[in-house]
Amino acid sequence: MNYLLGRIGDIKRLEEIDLSIFKTYYNEIQSHPIGDERKLYSKEFLDRLDSKLKRVNEKYMDALTEKCGEIIEKFKEIKDFC
Repeated sequence: MNYLLGRIGDIKRLEEIDLSIFKTYYNEIQSHPIGDERKLYSKEFLDRLDSKLKRVNEKYMDALTEKCGEIIEKFKEIKDFC
């Protein structure tokens, strides 16, 4: 979402929408390995990290879903003509 927020601004400004929840969430998950990086860690270590990540996701899920809904509502008039 961090990447997408930068691209969204190129299409239509996100005025009057507080996007700080995405930064807050990102700050809590950025240290978790993803993709091929996970191959560098033991299964036990990843299990502990994944357990923590699950709790973080549960903590933010409702707020993130609501904020995504606000963004979708703002862009509902934009059509994909490609």
